[in-house]
Parts: sequence; structure tokens; C-alpha cells
Amino acid sequence: MIKSWWAEKSTSEKQIVAALAVLSLGVFCWLAVIKPIDTYIEEHQSHAQKIKKDIKWM
Repeated sequence: MIKSWWAEKSTSEKQIVAALAVLSLGVFCWLAVIKPIDTYIEEHQSHAQKIKKDIKWM
């Protein structure tokens, strides 16, 4: 089914579909992997700073 659909497409259409697939994969990686990791690191760094500040106060 997909194979026949793909075979019917012209070269330029295939390039557009491939470019959109790459773009979609990039957005997915950003939202599902990079952004959560960045948020996790940021939260833990601020928590570590608070702990260091508390220890210094003691």
C-alpha cells in the first residue's frame, strides 16, 4: 500500500516528503528528548545551588 503510493510520487514530491519527515523527526527529538533533559538539568542545578547556599549558611 505505502510502497505503491511512494512509487506514484514524482522525485520532487519524494524530496518534499523526505524533508518533512526529517523536520518532524528533529522536532520530535527536541520535544521528547532534548527539552526534558535540559529542564531536568536546570532544575537539579538550581536545587544544588540552594543546597550549597544552605550549607554555606550553616
